[in-house]
Amino acid sequence: MKNKRRIFEITTALVTGFLFSVMAIFIGCTESGETQATNAPIPTGEILSPAITATETTFPAVPDQTGEIMPPAIQTNETAFPVIPDAAIERGLTLSDMIVRVTSQGRVATFQLYDTVAAFEFYRQLPLELALTNFRDAQWMFFLPQRLNVTPQEAYHQGIRGELSYYEPWGNAFMLYRDFYARDQMHRLGLNLTGLDEIAGMSGIARIERYE
Repeated sequence: MKNKRRIFEITTALVTGFLFSVMAIFIGCTESGETQATNAPIPTGEILSPAITATETTFPAVPDQTGEIMPPAIQTNETAFPVIPDAAIERGLTLSDMIVRVTSQGRVATFQLYDTVAAFEFYRQLPLELALTNFRDAQWMFFLPQRLNVTPQEAYHQGIRGELSYYEPWGNAFMLYRDFYARDQMHRLGLNLTGLDEIAGMSGIARIERYE
């Protein structure tokens, strides 16, 4: 009886030892495989991931903006008149291609006329040589040979420096070199292009002519 029990104990110990040995071998093989997989070199010629290749994309260069960009009028027009501000649009009037030049005492100013019947009638009378009359130290006016046909669209009361306008009751045109308010209606003919500071120094006789 004792011999049988001794044989059972020895057999159990051998089986247990064998199982532990097999498990140890299995675990060792698994760890070795993971280490090799982790440390495996990247094969030569491997295609990089999209995230890596994306960083190599070359975008178009932003144009160098050193140097001043000239206004359109200077780029395309040898006369180089300044670009008219939004005043004409705000007043509901369209500027024409009619330009007039006023010369007096060696001083010169140019005006661009609106696209109106009155402005065209004024332009058609040129050239003229007329006496200048100062009014309230704000404008130089001159009386036209023929009256102009104005409309309510051109009418205003608050005159802005640089306006070329017409006063229907007297039949005179005038150039404002200061802001000017009138209770009676004035009518716009055009806007100053050049020589705004020259207007105040004019006097005597003025030559008004087409500038083409």
